[in-house]
Amino acid sequence: MNCHFFDLDGTLIKGNISFHFVKWLHKKGHMSLWALFRCVVDYALYALNLVQATFIHQRIYRQFFCHLEPKELQQWVGQFFKETTLTYHQECLERLRKALKENVPVILLSSSPDFLVEPLGKKLRVTHCIATHYGNQGVEVIVGEAKTAAASQLTKDLSKCVAYADHLSDLPFLERVGKPVVVAPNGRLSRLANSRGWEVIDAT
Repeated sequence: MNCHFFDLDGTLIKGNISFHFVKWLHKKGHMSLWALFRCVVDYALYALNLVQATFIHQRIYRQFFCHLEPKELQQWVGQFFKETTLTYHQECLERLRKALKENVPVILLSSSPDFLVEPLGKKLRVTHCIATHYGNQGVEVIVGEAKTAAASQLTKDLSKCVAYADHLSDLPFLERVGKPVVVAPNGRLSRLANSRGWEVIDAT
């Protein structure tokens, strides 16, 4: 296959790296209990497919991250990774490492913020990272069709690629690649994967 795309949250790692980060921010006294509560509710609604990732990112950006100095955020992110142990889906991690060993390009493709995705990608030694960007002009969210568009800029033929993902919002991208692999799916995505004969990796 031409390249392997890995979604991050719920696919390569268990849980959501952004949620891990905001919990860490609260623990360190950088985020109020009320702000954390809002994040918990938003992430729960997203997991149930009741709100879109774009809505969550735009709100947390306006309420919290747009007020931070880049240097301060960078320091917090560095401390977060030093103090936090992420739990991986072992099957996905093994496949990622195998692809890298075989010199297959590996791309992290995530709706989580790039300031979290890129340090993790560097640690895993992946080829490239594509993630949501928080900038001075607002938020550029990589989700749904935006994932497909971003991936298409890296490879001419998605039909020769493998993609690993877990969420219904990833469906447009999964439908474009040659080998879609669904990780620990639930609800509609699980039914779609089974009906289409896609490979499914259990939550282990």
